[in-house]
Amino acid sequence: MSGVPKVSVIVPVYKTEKFIERCVRSLMEQALDEMEYIFVNDCTPDKSMEILQLTLDDYPKRQKDVHVIAHEVNKGSASVRNSGLGEAVGEYVIYCDSDDWIDPEMYKDMYMTAKESDADIVITDYYIDYPQKQIYRKQEAPITGKECSLWMLSGKLHSSLSNKLVRRSLYQNYGIAFYDGVNVWEDMSVMPRLCFYANKVAYLPKAYLHYVQYNLGSYTSNMNYKAIQDIQEAIKILDDFFISNSSEERELFALNMNFLKLQAKSNFIMYCSGKKREMLCKLYPNADIYIFRHPTLSLFYEIILWLGIHNAFKLVDLLRMVYFCTKKCYLKVKK
Repeated sequence: MSGVPKVSVIVPVYKTEKFIERCVRSLMEQALDEMEYIFVNDCTPDKSMEILQLTLDDYPKRQKDVHVIAHEVNKGSASVRNSGLGEAVGEYVIYCDSDDWIDPEMYKDMYMTAKESDADIVITDYYIDYPQKQIYRKQEAPITGKECSLWMLSGKLHSSLSNKLVRRSLYQNYGIAFYDGVNVWEDMSVMPRLCFYANKVAYLPKAYLHYVQYNLGSYTSNMNYKAIQDIQEAIKILDDFFISNSSEERELFALNMNFLKLQAKSNFIMYCSGKKREMLCKLYPNADIYIFRHPTLSLFYEIILWLGIHNAFKLVDLLRMVYFCTKKCYLKVKK
Protein backbone atom coordinates (compact mmCIF):
# COMPACT_ATOMS: atom_id res chain seq x y z
CA MET A 1 0.00 0.00 0.00
CA SER A 2 1.35 3.41 -0.92
CA GLY A 3 0.51 6.39 1.25
CA VAL A 4 -1.76 6.57 4.28
CA PRO A 5 -4.72 4.14 4.33
CA LYS A 6 -8.09 5.79 4.23
CA VAL A 7 -9.51 3.41 6.85
CA SER A 8 -7.92 1.08 9.39
CA VAL A 9 -10.27 -1.69 10.52
CA ILE A 10 -9.31 -3.49 13.73
CA VAL A 11 -10.61 -7.03 14.24
CA PRO A 12 -10.29 -8.83 17.61
CA VAL A 13 -10.00 -12.60 17.23
CA TYR A 14 -11.03 -14.90 20.07
CA LYS A 15 -13.20 -18.03 19.95
CA THR A 16 -15.07 -17.15 16.75
CA GLU A 17 -14.23 -20.14 14.54
CA LYS A 18 -17.90 -20.58 13.58
CA PHE A 19 -18.21 -17.01 12.31
CA ILE A 20 -14.81 -15.65 11.33
CA GLU A 21 -14.81 -16.80 7.70
CA ARG A 22 -17.97 -14.85 6.93
CA CYS A 23 -16.56 -11.82 8.74
CA VAL A 24 -13.24 -11.89 6.88
CA ARG A 25 -14.85 -12.33 3.47
CA SER A 26 -17.11 -9.36 4.13
CA LEU A 27 -14.02 -7.30 5.00
CA MET A 28 -11.90 -8.41 2.06
CA GLU A 29 -14.74 -7.68 -0.36
CA GLN A 30 -15.16 -4.06 0.69
CA ALA A 31 -15.57 -1.62 -2.20
CA LEU A 32 -13.09 0.81 -0.64
CA ASP A 33 -9.45 0.55 -1.69
CA GLU A 34 -6.50 1.87 0.34
CA MET A 35 -7.58 0.10 3.50
CA GLU A 36 -5.65 -1.44 6.35
CA TYR A 37 -6.81 -4.60 8.14
CA ILE A 38 -5.44 -5.36 11.61
CA PHE A 39 -6.33 -8.74 13.12
CA VAL A 40 -5.44 -9.15 16.79
CA ASN A 41 -5.16 -12.74 18.05
CA ASP A 42 -5.84 -12.74 21.79
CA CYS A 43 -4.54 -16.31 22.22
CA THR A 44 -7.69 -17.86 20.81
CA PRO A 45 -7.76 -21.57 21.75
CA ASP A 46 -9.85 -22.70 18.77
CA LYS A 47 -9.23 -22.78 14.99
CA SER A 48 -10.08 -19.12 14.38
CA MET A 49 -6.57 -18.19 13.23
CA GLU A 50 -6.30 -21.18 10.88
CA ILE A 51 -9.62 -20.28 9.29
CA LEU A 52 -8.52 -16.64 9.09
CA GLN A 53 -5.35 -17.51 7.17
CA LEU A 54 -7.13 -19.92 4.81
CA THR A 55 -9.71 -17.26 4.04
CA LEU A 56 -7.09 -14.55 3.48
CA ASP A 57 -5.38 -16.81 0.95
CA ASP A 58 -8.40 -16.34 -1.30
CA TYR A 59 -7.68 -12.59 -1.51
CA PRO A 60 -4.07 -12.20 -2.68
CA LYS A 61 -4.60 -8.57 -3.73
CA ARG A 62 -5.45 -7.66 -0.14
CA GLN A 63 -2.46 -9.44 1.43
CA LYS A 64 -0.34 -6.29 1.51
CA ASP A 65 -3.06 -4.51 3.48
CA VAL A 66 -3.25 -7.12 6.26
CA HIS A 67 -1.40 -7.09 9.59
CA VAL A 68 -1.71 -9.79 12.23
CA ILE A 69 -0.83 -9.11 15.87
CA ALA A 70 -0.51 -12.02 18.30
CA HIS A 71 -0.75 -11.58 22.06
CA GLU A 72 1.52 -13.87 24.06
CA VAL A 73 -1.16 -14.22 26.75
CA ASN A 74 -4.90 -13.63 26.74
CA LYS A 75 -5.50 -10.01 27.72
CA GLY A 76 -9.17 -9.34 27.02
CA SER A 77 -11.03 -7.15 24.56
CA ALA A 78 -9.89 -3.76 25.89
CA SER A 79 -6.20 -4.63 25.49
CA VAL A 80 -6.92 -6.15 22.08
CA ARG A 81 -8.50 -2.91 20.91
CA ASN A 82 -5.55 -0.90 22.23
CA SER A 83 -3.09 -3.19 20.45
CA GLY A 84 -4.88 -2.69 17.16
CA LEU A 85 -5.18 1.05 17.70
CA GLY A 86 -1.45 1.30 18.39
CA GLU A 87 -0.71 -0.39 15.07
CA ALA A 88 -3.22 1.60 12.99
CA VAL A 89 -2.01 4.35 10.65
CA GLY A 90 -5.21 5.08 8.72
CA GLU A 91 -6.90 8.46 8.49
CA TYR A 92 -10.00 6.93 10.08
CA VAL A 93 -10.40 3.91 12.38
CA ILE A 94 -13.24 1.45 12.90
CA TYR A 95 -13.64 -1.86 14.72
CA CYS A 96 -15.32 -5.04 13.51
CA ASP A 97 -15.85 -7.98 15.86
CA SER A 98 -14.96 -11.28 14.21
CA ASP A 99 -18.37 -12.85 14.81
CA ASP A 100 -20.13 -10.01 12.96
CA TRP A 101 -20.12 -9.15 9.26
CA ILE A 102 -20.72 -6.12 7.06
CA ASP A 103 -22.14 -5.22 3.66
CA PRO A 104 -19.66 -4.48 0.81
CA GLU A 105 -20.27 -0.73 0.54
CA MET A 106 -20.00 0.07 4.25
CA TYR A 107 -16.52 1.55 4.57
CA LYS A 108 -16.60 3.27 1.19
CA ASP A 109 -19.89 5.00 2.00
CA MET A 110 -18.76 5.95 5.50
CA TYR A 111 -15.44 7.32 4.30
CA MET A 112 -17.06 9.35 1.50
CA THR A 113 -19.57 10.76 3.98
CA ALA A 114 -16.73 11.70 6.34
CA LYS A 115 -14.81 13.51 3.60
CA GLU A 116 -17.82 15.26 2.09
CA SER A 117 -18.98 16.59 5.45
CA ASP A 118 -15.53 16.94 7.08
CA ALA A 119 -16.83 14.85 9.97
CA ASP A 120 -14.71 13.50 12.81
CA ILE A 121 -17.19 10.65 13.35
CA VAL A 122 -19.66 8.96 11.01
CA ILE A 123 -22.50 6.89 12.50
CA THR A 124 -24.71 4.40 10.63
CA ASP A 125 -27.73 2.28 11.40
CA TYR A 126 -27.20 -1.46 11.97
CA TYR A 127 -28.92 -4.83 11.97
CA ILE A 128 -29.23 -7.23 14.89
CA ASP A 129 -29.17 -10.77 13.52
CA TYR A 130 -30.89 -13.43 15.61
CA PRO A 131 -31.09 -17.07 14.46
CA GLN A 132 -34.50 -16.59 12.83
CA LYS A 133 -35.07 -12.85 12.81
CA GLN A 134 -33.31 -9.67 11.76
CA ILE A 135 -34.05 -6.33 13.44
CA TYR A 136 -33.18 -2.93 11.98
CA ARG A 137 -31.81 -0.43 14.50
CA LYS A 138 -31.98 3.23 13.48
CA GLN A 139 -29.22 5.42 14.96
CA GLU A 140 -30.05 8.95 13.86
CA ALA A 141 -27.49 11.21 15.51
CA PRO A 142 -27.09 14.95 16.15
CA ILE A 143 -24.27 16.76 14.34
CA THR A 144 -22.50 18.06 17.45
CA GLY A 145 -20.14 15.78 19.33
CA LYS A 146 -21.17 16.80 22.84
CA GLU A 147 -24.82 16.20 22.06
CA CYS A 148 -23.89 12.74 20.76
CA SER A 149 -22.15 12.08 24.08
CA LEU A 150 -25.32 13.00 25.94
CA TRP A 151 -27.41 10.80 23.67
CA MET A 152 -25.15 7.81 24.38
CA LEU A 153 -25.33 8.35 28.13
CA SER A 154 -29.12 8.55 28.00
CA GLY A 155 -29.48 5.55 25.68
CA LYS A 156 -30.70 7.44 22.62
CA LEU A 157 -27.60 6.22 20.75
CA HIS A 158 -25.85 2.89 21.07
CA SER A 159 -22.15 3.15 21.96
CA SER A 160 -21.06 0.33 19.63
CA LEU A 161 -17.65 0.81 18.00
CA SER A 162 -18.52 -1.18 14.88
CA ASN A 163 -20.96 1.28 13.29
CA LYS A 164 -18.82 4.37 13.95
CA LEU A 165 -15.96 5.57 11.78
CA VAL A 166 -13.65 7.78 13.87
CA ARG A 167 -10.91 10.14 12.77
CA ARG A 168 -7.79 8.56 14.24
CA SER A 169 -6.42 11.91 15.40
CA LEU A 170 -9.25 12.09 17.98
CA TYR A 171 -7.67 9.15 19.78
CA GLN A 172 -4.18 10.62 19.40
CA ASN A 173 -4.79 14.29 20.20
CA TYR A 174 -6.78 13.65 23.36
CA GLY A 175 -5.00 10.55 24.65
CA ILE A 176 -8.15 8.41 24.52
CA ALA A 177 -7.68 4.67 24.89
CA PHE A 178 -9.39 1.65 26.37
CA TYR A 179 -8.78 0.80 30.01
CA ASP A 180 -6.98 -2.54 30.22
CA GLY A 181 -9.14 -5.08 32.02
CA VAL A 182 -12.44 -3.26 31.45
CA ASN A 183 -13.81 -5.72 28.91
CA VAL A 184 -17.55 -5.17 29.39
CA TRP A 185 -18.93 -1.76 28.38
CA GLU A 186 -15.48 -0.94 26.98
CA ASP A 187 -17.23 0.76 24.06
CA MET A 188 -19.28 2.87 26.47
CA SER A 189 -16.14 3.88 28.35
CA VAL A 190 -14.56 5.24 25.15
CA MET A 191 -17.14 6.42 22.61
CA PRO A 192 -18.80 9.21 24.67
CA ARG A 193 -15.32 10.62 25.36
CA LEU A 194 -14.44 10.58 21.66
CA CYS A 195 -17.74 12.25 20.76
CA PHE A 196 -17.13 14.93 23.40
CA TYR A 197 -14.12 16.15 21.39
CA ALA A 198 -15.62 15.73 17.90
CA ASN A 199 -16.20 18.97 16.02
CA LYS A 200 -18.74 17.37 13.72
CA VAL A 201 -20.66 14.09 13.57
CA ALA A 202 -22.32 12.83 10.38
CA TYR A 203 -25.22 10.39 10.27
CA LEU A 204 -25.51 7.95 7.37
CA PRO A 205 -29.10 6.61 7.37
CA LYS A 206 -28.38 3.08 6.19
CA ALA A 207 -27.56 -0.22 7.91
CA TYR A 208 -24.50 -2.21 6.84
CA LEU A 209 -23.32 -3.92 10.02
CA HIS A 210 -24.84 -7.27 10.99
CA TYR A 211 -24.47 -7.56 14.75
CA VAL A 212 -24.78 -11.28 15.44
CA GLN A 213 -26.75 -12.34 18.52
CA TYR A 214 -26.66 -16.12 18.46
CA ASN A 215 -25.56 -16.65 22.06
CA LEU A 216 -28.76 -17.84 23.69
CA GLY A 217 -27.07 -17.85 27.08
CA SER A 218 -27.67 -14.12 27.18
CA TYR A 219 -31.34 -14.84 27.87
CA THR A 220 -30.60 -16.21 31.31
CA SER A 221 -29.42 -14.75 34.57
CA ASN A 222 -25.69 -14.99 33.94
CA MET A 223 -23.94 -11.69 34.67
CA ASN A 224 -20.78 -12.63 36.55
CA TYR A 225 -18.85 -10.65 39.13
CA LYS A 226 -16.19 -9.47 36.65
CA ALA A 227 -18.83 -8.09 34.27
CA ILE A 228 -20.46 -6.20 37.14
CA GLN A 229 -17.09 -4.76 38.15
CA ASP A 230 -16.36 -3.70 34.56
CA ILE A 231 -19.66 -1.87 34.21
CA GLN A 232 -19.10 -0.03 37.47
CA GLU A 233 -15.57 0.88 36.38
CA ALA A 234 -16.81 2.16 33.01
CA ILE A 235 -19.29 4.40 34.84
CA LYS A 236 -16.52 5.71 37.10
CA ILE A 237 -14.31 6.44 34.07
CA LEU A 238 -17.08 8.53 32.51
CA ASP A 239 -18.04 10.20 35.77
CA ASP A 240 -14.45 11.32 36.33
CA PHE A 241 -14.06 12.42 32.72
CA PHE A 242 -17.14 14.62 32.56
CA ILE A 243 -16.52 16.12 36.00
CA SER A 244 -13.01 17.10 34.85
CA ASN A 245 -13.82 18.26 31.32
CA SER A 246 -17.36 19.65 31.21
CA SER A 247 -17.79 23.07 32.76
CA GLU A 248 -20.90 24.99 31.70
CA GLU A 249 -22.57 21.72 30.67
CA ARG A 250 -21.62 19.92 33.90
CA GLU A 251 -25.17 19.68 35.25
CA LEU A 252 -26.44 18.33 31.93
CA PHE A 253 -23.76 15.65 31.82
CA ALA A 254 -24.40 14.80 35.48
CA LEU A 255 -28.10 14.31 34.71
CA ASN A 256 -27.36 12.03 31.79
CA MET A 257 -24.81 10.09 33.84
CA ASN A 258 -27.70 9.37 36.22
CA PHE A 259 -29.64 7.98 33.26
CA LEU A 260 -26.65 5.73 32.45
CA LYS A 261 -26.44 4.53 36.06
CA LEU A 262 -30.12 3.58 35.97
CA GLN A 263 -29.54 1.66 32.76
CA ALA A 264 -26.74 -0.25 34.50
CA LYS A 265 -28.94 -0.96 37.51
CA SER A 266 -31.72 -2.27 35.28
CA ASN A 267 -29.20 -4.71 33.73
CA PHE A 268 -28.10 -5.83 37.18
CA ILE A 269 -31.70 -6.46 38.24
CA MET A 270 -32.49 -8.38 35.04
CA TYR A 271 -29.36 -10.51 34.90
CA CYS A 272 -28.42 -11.08 38.56
CA SER A 273 -30.14 -12.76 41.47
CA GLY A 274 -30.01 -13.34 45.22
CA LYS A 275 -28.02 -11.25 47.66
CA LYS A 276 -25.82 -9.94 44.88
CA ARG A 277 -28.83 -8.36 43.19
CA GLU A 278 -30.08 -6.89 46.44
CA MET A 279 -26.70 -5.24 46.99
CA LEU A 280 -26.52 -3.90 43.42
CA CYS A 281 -29.95 -2.30 43.76
CA LYS A 282 -28.45 -0.01 46.41
CA LEU A 283 -25.90 1.41 43.99
CA TYR A 284 -26.22 5.00 42.74
CA PRO A 285 -29.09 6.01 45.06
CA ASN A 286 -29.01 9.61 43.81
CA ALA A 287 -30.11 8.38 40.38
CA ASP A 288 -33.27 6.72 41.68
CA ILE A 289 -35.35 9.89 41.56
CA TYR A 290 -34.98 9.89 37.76
CA ILE A 291 -36.45 6.42 37.17
CA PHE A 292 -39.73 7.66 35.72
CA ARG A 293 -38.00 10.55 33.94
CA HIS A 294 -35.62 8.35 31.99
CA PRO A 295 -35.84 9.29 28.28
CA THR A 296 -35.27 5.82 26.81
CA LEU A 297 -36.03 3.09 29.35
CA SER A 298 -39.33 1.35 28.63
CA LEU A 299 -42.10 1.39 31.22
CA PHE A 300 -41.31 -2.27 31.88
CA TYR A 301 -37.72 -1.47 32.86
CA GLU A 302 -38.82 1.53 34.90
CA ILE A 303 -41.15 -0.73 36.87
CA ILE A 304 -38.41 -3.34 37.28
CA LEU A 305 -36.10 -0.65 38.66
CA TRP A 306 -38.71 0.70 41.04
CA LEU A 307 -39.53 -2.79 42.33
CA GLY A 308 -35.85 -3.60 42.72
CA ILE A 309 -34.99 -0.58 44.84
CA HIS A 310 -38.06 -1.37 46.97
CA ASN A 311 -36.93 -5.01 47.47
CA ALA A 312 -39.97 -6.53 45.71
CA PHE A 313 -37.86 -9.28 44.18
CA LYS A 314 -40.53 -11.97 43.96
CA LEU A 315 -42.52 -9.72 41.66
CA VAL A 316 -39.32 -8.83 39.78
CA ASP A 317 -38.63 -12.52 39.13
CA LEU A 318 -42.17 -13.08 37.88
CA LEU A 319 -41.91 -10.17 35.46
CA ARG A 320 -38.47 -11.30 34.32
CA MET A 321 -39.80 -14.77 33.49
CA VAL A 322 -42.65 -13.27 31.46
CA TYR A 323 -40.23 -10.92 29.69
CA PHE A 324 -37.73 -13.59 28.62
CA CYS A 325 -40.46 -16.01 27.52
CA THR A 326 -42.12 -13.27 25.46
CA LYS A 327 -38.82 -12.26 23.90
CA LYS A 328 -37.99 -15.83 22.90
CA CYS A 329 -41.40 -16.20 21.29
CA TYR A 330 -41.01 -12.89 19.45
CA LEU A 331 -37.60 -13.84 18.10
CA LYS A 332 -38.75 -17.41 17.41
CA VAL A 333 -35.61 -18.67 19.09
CA LYS A 334 -35.37 -22.45 19.43
CA LYS A 335 -33.90 -23.92 22.59
